Amino acid sequence: MPLHMQSALIFHYNLKFYNKDADNFEGVSLKRFVMQSVVGNTVAFRVHAPCSAHLLLDIFANAVTPQEYLTGEPMKFKSVCKFKIVCSELQTVMVPLPDCASGEWGPAKATRLFGLIPLTHQDALIFASQSIEIQFQMSRPLTDFMATLHKMEWKRKSYLNM
Repeated sequence: MPLHMQSALIFHYNLKFYNKDADNFEGVSLKRFVMQSVVGNTVAFRVHAPCSAHLLLDIFANAVTPQEYLTGEPMKFKSVCKFKIVCSELQTVMVPLPDCASGEWGPAKATRLFGLIPLTHQDALIFASQSIEIQFQMSRPLTDFMATLHKMEWKRKSYLNM
């Protein structure tokens, strides 16, 4: 991303089976198999294919101010690129991300919208043993602050040969 647009560019994505309208696998939205994150001027889309298949990743973008974003009003996104993902062989069963928040993972959104500056963890992925402390610096007072921890759960079936 250009440096001058980091605070305004927001992204969205769609994942579906290639040449099909199907956008779910075994009743689970394919969006839950994509992790979108921003670190610095790089936006990353990590796709974890749930099965051997051809997939279509469509990436959308828009430039908005934090005030426009926080209104909750629907926004129009422009498709900026598409990728055909060919997963010929699945070597590991991928579980979907928790169904708690689609879109951007990691601290960049908290910085952009609320001025929360990550002190301990810059990336969307945190690897921990038994306990972890995540720290932010508040650049301005916030009236309300809450954190929620979600557990990744999914009934495992044999999806390797689909």
